[in-house]
Amino acid sequence: MNDELIEPQMPRMQLQQFDYIERTGEDKQWEIQGFSLDNVNLIVGKNATGKSRILSKVHLLAGLLANKITPGGIFGGGKITAHFSGTSTVYTIQIADQEVICEQLVIDGKVLLDRDSQGVGQIWAVELNESIKFQTPQDQLAAVSRRDSVQHPYFEPLHNWAASLSYYQFGTDFGRHTLAAFLDSKTHEKRFPNPINARANVISVFQRGTSKLGAKFTNAVKDDMSCIGYHLDDIGVKLPEQAERMTIETWQSSEKLDANNFFPTPVSSLRCLYVKEADLLQVTEQINMSQGMFRALSLIIQLNFYMLTNLPSCILIDDIGEGLDFDRATKLIKILIDKAEKSYVQLIMTTNDRFIMNGVPLRYWSLIRREPGVSKLYNIRNHRDTFEEYELTGLNNFDFFASEFYLVETDQ
Repeated sequence: MNDELIEPQMPRMQLQQFDYIERTGEDKQWEIQGFSLDNVNLIVGKNATGKSRILSKVHLLAGLLANKITPGGIFGGGKITAHFSGTSTVYTIQIADQEVICEQLVIDGKVLLDRDSQGVGQIWAVELNESIKFQTPQDQLAAVSRRDSVQHPYFEPLHNWAASLSYYQFGTDFGRHTLAAFLDSKTHEKRFPNPINARANVISVFQRGTSKLGAKFTNAVKDDMSCIGYHLDDIGVKLPEQAERMTIETWQSSEKLDANNFFPTPVSSLRCLYVKEADLLQVTEQINMSQGMFRALSLIIQLNFYMLTNLPSCILIDDIGEGLDFDRATKLIKILIDKAEKSYVQLIMTTNDRFIMNGVPLRYWSLIRREPGVSKLYNIRNHRDTFEEYELTGLNNFDFFASEFYLVETDQ
């Protein structure tokens, strides 16, 4: 097979800064301050400081831009301002009472979209070379409803970023109990229009990787799994063993598995991941893998797909390393960082595990300090002197967090 990249390279666009505020002026006001980002990011903080909540707001923005969530489906609300690198892009959206209060897109200092709470505004039309008036429903984003690759092509990078974002809660099932259903190539493409978007679709990602990249892809996955202590002779997709002698209704009720909601689906079309470990005679299907092994396998499959096909993407991982022993967790972190640095993948992770902290260089850290109504983040981009001073002490990374050294300069 040709070793050249198969997927066309899309413009690289990464989240550079993320500001958020909700319930402004109320007792329950909450704000994110100082969240600037790089290619690799580790959010560190005590419990209940806002680590998971921050990731959920980034995920919310992606869901809105990818049209998977509508403003009409959001109770409460808030204001998001997202700065993206690649081009100097600033996108602002405010939602309250299930309606859009304001929406603006500015690229290289030029306002291309500006609408008010009534859905009325101005939008730049490229082909016409002028700004035109428009009106869109109050419960819809103009960036979605006005999407037009001819007149408004500047929306496409935003949509590509949103569509490529994946959100993993590492301490959860991670899709181990989710099967895929394949009927034929046309049905496959119809049912998985964007197979690299959700953890539940890791089987589809693997299928696409093997069909486009062949042994290059599977060997990369096996090599990475070997690096964290899982030595595999083989990896692939197969009909689940129990599905061979059960109806889909019996299968689902007995094993509590989900076939991606594609019902009615012939049992013969169901597929699961399997691996053949070097020290075992039989293959192990995903349902029988340890949770830690499946989490690592799922991430490694998707990262290799992004990397080998040169696809820009953003991966959010909450509580990275949960369920893995110290040795495997630190090795997995090293692999993730190495691949993110060599690809178009932006990695945003959270942890409060001391072993993870000691394994990730401080230059990737963002530490959270919770104050009334705000989660403040400290990193090398906004407190460089403090970070560089600490590295001269020779102490380990965890002590930087535990001693609150990062607050010394601020408090003084």
